[in-house]
This record gives sequence, structure tokens and C-alpha cells, in this order.
Amino acid sequence: MLSHQNMGHFKRALLAILFVSVDVWAQLESGSDTKTLNSFRHSQKCFQASNQSQNWPKGLLCAKESLKLGRTIFPSNDKNIASLTHNYGLMLAKNAEVTASIAQLKNAVDLYEKIHGRHSSNVAWALLDLAALGGSSSSSSNWQPRSQA
Repeated sequence: MLSHQNMGHFKRALLAILFVSVDVWAQLESGSDTKTLNSFRHSQKCFQASNQSQNWPKGLLCAKESLKLGRTIFPSNDKNIASLTHNYGLMLAKNAEVTASIAQLKNAVDLYEKIHGRHSSNVAWALLDLAALGGSSSSSSNWQPRSQA
């Protein structure tokens, strides 16, 4: 059961997911083919729905697919790649894949630093999520994101 404080963090994370997804869709490069864009949109909708229903295994698959497709749409140093990497890292944590989650969250921190600067709020949120994992056991069933990309 989520504590009141963790529930607040979780609700903010879900809201952030929606805003990130809208931002990602708004910035899609016009040069990408329609099939790839539609697949990306579908994977993002899947990711949102999985988060809302707390279906973490499905959310992990959708986040992984979103990141994979995003890498074919956006430049590697794009803020959307940083957000998609952060989302994927969070889903890995929700699925008790802590080691892989830490690696992805570190990647997100590096990307955010390059894009927004070391003292940006994006870096801070990713570092908070990374710190939350640092104190977790190999099972992350009680782990809650401090933010969302």
C-alpha cells in the first residue's frame, strides 16, 4: 500500500508522463516516416495506459519500445531521448530490475546535464529517482519514483 506522501509523488509522476508524451509528440521530426511515427504514438499511449493501470510489466515493454523508436526519430542529444530514457529507467525499477534501472537513470542524468546543464530541475529529478533506488533492495515493489521525466 502506498503511503500518502508516496501517493502524491506517484500522482505527480503520472501527470509528468502525460506532459512529456505531449511534448514528445509535438516535436516529432517531419522527416520520420508515418509508420514509425504511428508506432511511436502507439507505444507512448500504451506506456501512459500501463502507468494509469499500474501494469508495470506492460509499461516496461511500452517504455522500451518508445525509447527504441524515439532513437530513430530524434537526435541522440535531444531532450526527448533523455525523457524517454528516464521513463524506461523508472519502469525497469518498477519491475525489480534495479541494476538495469540504475544504468538507464545514470544515462538520463548524463543526457539531462548535456542538454539542460548540471543544475537543471531535470537533472535533480533524475538524481532523486537514482537516489531512491540506491537504498532499495533487489525487490523494488515498495520503490516509488520521486518524479517523472
